[in-house]
Amino acid sequence: MKKLLTIVLIMQSCILYAQEALYTIRDADNFYDRAVMAVERNDLLAADSLFARSYKIQPSANSLFNYAIIKMALNDTCTGCMYLHNVYSVYGDSNALEVYNTHCLYRYSITYFDKDYCKIANSAGWKYYEEIKNPKCESVIRGVIHKKGHGSSIDLMGFKSVDVVAQWVIIDTVKYYQFVFGSSFLEKNRTTIDAFEGRLKQYLNVKYDLSALPDNNRNLKVLLLIDKNGAVTGSSIEKNPFTFFDPTTRDVIETDLAESLRKMPPLKPEKFLNKPVDMIYTLWFRI
Repeated sequence: MKKLLTIVLIMQSCILYAQEALYTIRDADNFYDRAVMAVERNDLLAADSLFARSYKIQPSANSLFNYAIIKMALNDTCTGCMYLHNVYSVYGDSNALEVYNTHCLYRYSITYFDKDYCKIANSAGWKYYEEIKNPKCESVIRGVIHKKGHGSSIDLMGFKSVDVVAQWVIIDTVKYYQFVFGSSFLEKNRTTIDAFEGRLKQYLNVKYDLSALPDNNRNLKVLLLIDKNGAVTGSSIEKNPFTFFDPTTRDVIETDLAESLRKMPPLKPEKFLNKPVDMIYTLWFRI
């Protein structure tokens, strides 16, 4: 059983929790134990390095949570908050969510709605509710939409009865949705998207010499901003194989890619409460 770590943050005291590690690699376990001892002697820089090495070898909610808290204790709040968010979103850790909501948000509120999505004064008779979050280290406002009894009681990342149906983020005053359950967007647009991916892959490989890219670095992940009419209005590369090239070549390819994505054929937009909405879609493919 891992030792309990206690770190006093400037904001307020935060007790790190501990669980039995599930590491299968002895070095990861050793780095973790050494990190615990470093905290006990108040050597936070050493703990930071050791938790990082442990997590890199054997990722787990426990090691990433403690790594995040150390980052915050070292006043690297933005990195710590990002890791806490990952602990919750990837591992479903409610402790991480509680710390994140307490230390990483300028604003946190809940608004309740009835079955017609009309705002109501309190939680009595709600059908939907929205959590609104304004993170300290981001210039955006985010929302999470919950729906009562929508039937998504599947096992997701180890916890059941998930009631989140969508998330949204405001970018340049526009609210973009990302759907968690019940979206038919891909089903409605699969043929168009698959055909476009094929043409784009062929175009990039013909125009640029991508043969030098390693086989393990050929996956491209792009977030697409899609408006209510189904047009691509913007994009952001999240996983970028083009960093393999020199900066000039990389910039040329990225600019060309962004222009090509804007030329994607119109898609059938997603709907929320039977109304078309702006949305974010993640496009993955190998080049």
